[in-house]
Amino acid sequence: MPKTEAETVAVDMCEGALTDLRNAFSTTCYSPKYLELREGFLKTAATWLMRFSNYLKGRQWLAGNNLTFVDFTLYELLDVLRIFEASLLEPVPDLKAYMTEFEALPGVKEYLESEQCMKTPCHSPYATWNN
Repeated sequence: MPKTEAETVAVDMCEGALTDLRNAFSTTCYSPKYLELREGFLKTAATWLMRFSNYLKGRQWLAGNNLTFVDFTLYELLDVLRIFEASLLEPVPDLKAYMTEFEALPGVKEYLESEQCMKTPCHSPYATWNN
């Protein structure tokens, strides 16, 4: 959880932005017009990822130096987008580095290496794209 008012504002802002990106992704993946919407979503996602990349400059985590729940949300979304289209992360190497740092966190590292970690499916069986 955020510890200061500034962190609270940052977390609220990032949570809203992540929700917007997740909703756009889900709308695309669940649509029967998935193939028509995919390219548009890729452009939208690239814009959002660049915004997150720019926002993180000079920060270790979204709230600054304090790891908060929105970092888990960002990591999960980046991980799913990496499965969806790995090239999305190529223009934002700092987000790839962010993921690497997150994956090395105690507890997270062990979970990701465990049999209990499920990478797929990313959506319910009702999604058009479900990997």
